[in-house]
Amino acid sequence: MGDPAGISPELTVRLLADREAIAGANVLVIASRPCLEAAARETGLALDLSEGDTEASRDRDLDKPMLV
Repeated sequence: MGDPAGISPELTVRLLADREAIAGANVLVIASRPCLEAAARETGLALDLSEGDTEASRDRDLDKPMLV
């Protein structure tokens, strides 16, 4: 998230809210929490993210998307 030519924060939030789309995937989101929270308010969707770092996500299955 954050690439001017890439996915906008609102689309990132919509993807994260679509449990079917992310089922079976290990999703690691590199973003600003305040930016994602603003997009969640704008879209009316709730975020369910764990927080960690890239080392915390290495070589393991994530039970939900992780924000680093």
